[in-house]
Amino acid sequence: MQIDIALLADYAAVTNDRKLVAAGIFGMISATRLPVGHSRMYLALQVRVLGGEEEKHHLAVRLVDPDGQMVSEIAGPLEVQRKDMAKDFTMSLVIDMAGMKFQKWGPHSFDVFADERFVDRVELEIVRSLDRNNDDRPDM
Repeated sequence: MQIDIALLADYAAVTNDRKLVAAGIFGMISATRLPVGHSRMYLALQVRVLGGEEEKHHLAVRLVDPDGQMVSEIAGPLEVQRKDMAKDFTMSLVIDMAGMKFQKWGPHSFDVFADERFVDRVELEIVRSLDRNNDDRPDM
């Protein structure tokens, strides 16, 4: 199994005809204080199951903080039903990440594992912005 597309977006969905739709693709969240979240956040994946691979897999997405520590994990079974086991099969997945909070400034990542094997990484930078209502802004 491999990941052809992996991204974070404000909106993502899979249409009835299996098309992956994503809008508002981003890789950074700017905030004045921690913890910070993003009101709507989706992890969109296009997964390719290679010809000859089994139908049953285990998919895990692990949020890793700037210190390299796993903060949370979303995991579960992934069963691929296809007509021809010998051919590659592509499927789109969308994981709703709304409500997730980030406790530290700096680079985070969503690491994707298939059957306990690392397959891809989506990076997200949490940056501190100036609070315009506070005195910690630079002198002009």
